[in-house]
Amino acid sequence: MAVRREGPRQGRRLHISRLLRRLLGRSLEEVLAPRVAIPDRRLYYACTQTPKSWRGDVAAGYIIRPVDQELLDSDIEMPEKMTQWFDHNFGSHQAFLDRGFGAVAMHSERIVGWCLADSIAASQSDIGPEVDEAHRQKGLAYGMTCLTLEQGFARGLERIGWHCHVINIQSVKTAEKAGFQFQYEYPAYAVHFDVEKHTELAQMIGDEIVGRRRTLH
Repeated sequence: MAVRREGPRQGRRLHISRLLRRLLGRSLEEVLAPRVAIPDRRLYYACTQTPKSWRGDVAAGYIIRPVDQELLDSDIEMPEKMTQWFDHNFGSHQAFLDRGFGAVAMHSERIVGWCLADSIAASQSDIGPEVDEAHRQKGLAYGMTCLTLEQGFARGLERIGWHCHVINIQSVKTAEKAGFQFQYEYPAYAVHFDVEKHTELAQMIGDEIVGRRRTLH
């Protein structure tokens, strides 16, 4: 009789499901209720080499610079999302400077975009840029990504990853232009344990998907 073998991803999901049942005595659906996990599909890309020349692709009037001690000591205001990233992912601003790396895009002495390393494990890390809506389509995400890659590989990292939504075509284009190679697609689920915020999250994701689909037509 043929034996059906589970793929690595299916096996991991089954293992997690069984582990939750064993530890909690309840299924994942029972644990999350009344919330329903919001399904998503994501892509994983990886880069293993320093990008080619990129500085000429940044629009005039903008500067791409590293996140360093000089920047943090300056009077330039840090976006709240950046400071939260330093604290949540590394423990403090100083810990980020010691172990992390990243870049910002500046316009008129104001930070309008950033690309920061996620937590670092051995010789690997993940990165991802974010740009204020009013300053997009100016090469900033690409420039910050390239400078961040340069810093990461200069620190001895061997592999830098990139995660994005399947439907985020612009993110895919930025990653591929910077030298990232597609690795695989995987399922993901979003959950916020505050029920009201979970509802808001579901609405936000739905609106984002609808908006991106409209841009494709």
